[in-house]
Amino acid sequence: MSVTQHDHVSIEMISTYARWCGIHNKEQWREYHQQNSRPSWVPDDPESFFSQFGEWQGWDKLTSEH
Repeated sequence: MSVTQHDHVSIEMISTYARWCGIHNKEQWREYHQQNSRPSWVPDDPESFFSQFGEWQGWDKLTSEH
């Protein structure tokens, strides 16, 4: 199962997940998921996923405390 609908996951959930995993940028996201399984509710590419809904504001915003 993969993330295919926007209502399955919020950008806030992915932000929390990224911080919990110690991810701060796109390269770290890719490296982390090459070494660890990505949960089915986590999009493969958050930038592409959230851009299609006009919610993407960059990796700095995604990985910062809100």
